[in-house]
Amino acid sequence: MSLLAFLYGNITLTEIGLAMITLAVIERLLYRLPDHIVGPGGWLLDMESREDDA
Repeated sequence: MSLLAFLYGNITLTEIGLAMITLAVIERLLYRLPDHIVGPGGWLLDMESREDDA
């Protein structure tokens, strides 16, 4: 059995749902962080606009 068939055969719908919920929670937490942490010039994520790079 190939590796891909083994991996895809063992992934359940519940695991996919839990992964999607986890990503949604992380996204919401990032939006709630202050701008000096996540925003323009932030130390965790630098979310500068692409228009400034041109």
